[in-house]
Amino acid sequence: MKKENVITKVIIAAAGFFAGMANGLFGSGGGIIMVPTFTKSGFEQEKAQAEALLCMLSFCVVSIIFYFIKGNINLGTSYKYMLGGAVGGAFGGVLLGKFKSNTLKLIFAAFALYAGFKFIMTA
Repeated sequence: MKKENVITKVIIAAAGFFAGMANGLFGSGGGIIMVPTFTKSGFEQEKAQAEALLCMLSFCVVSIIFYFIKGNINLGTSYKYMLGGAVGGAFGGVLLGKFKSNTLKLIFAAFALYAGFKFIMTA
């Protein structure tokens, strides 16, 4: 990882701000900002994804609080997805070590493009 100067620290803080804002506004999307930020900061793809997940945990906790206060969370519905998501997250974590860094970058980029395309087509 590169040594951080003042400008780098400001860029990292701004990336965190916009990632958190995206997460709060859209319910997701912070990882799309954080993973590239970490890779530009010198992290290998695997480490960038892991660090982004840790950041996303804090973004999600704060976002959940606000969504809950506004009455936008239905635990009766969401718990059904949470178990599958937990199993999928564990499976993805195991698979992480099976891919080369460049392959992970391509998969991440393809997923981001696909998600963006789907959102545009359903708007």
